Amino acid sequence: MTFFRSIGFGLVMAAAISAPLAAQESRLSGRVTEAGSDQGIPGARVVLGATSRIETTGQDGSFLFRGAPPGEHQVRVVAIGYAAQVKPVAVTAGEAATVDFALSPVPVQLDEIVTTATGQQSRLEIGNSIATIEASKVAEEAPITEFGNLLTG
Repeated sequence: MTFFRSIGFGLVMAAAISAPLAAQESRLSGRVTEAGSDQGIPGARVVLGATSRIETTGQDGSFLFRGAPPGEHQVRVVAIGYAAQVKPVAVTAGEAATVDFALSPVPVQLDEIVTTATGQQSRLEIGNSIATIEASKVAEEAPITEFGNLLTG
């Protein structure tokens, strides 16, 4: 019976100690929206300062870092099709901090990738002449039944 009392006492003590610690947890939250509107940007990546902590925004553009380390941080937001943005934020121990972002859309142009025997490189990085196969023109001349047909075309 003494064993069960000591376990019960241990559980009560653990709960008493952990409750104040949970109340002291620092939190950093915010929302990422499109500039000029209140439209949230889902799937944006939010990076907390020099830490390796990354959160992804939800459907409404909101994010939350639980247990954020106290101090000054640079918070960076990156989203495809939008200009990246960095803002400073001060996180105080046991308190909640908020930082919101309004990202501006930017046109995105992807580089062409060329696969060679030595690996993948950007088309601009290769000094050699590169032939381009346009599948639509090959399909006009003969039906494409497999990938090899494109290469021999």
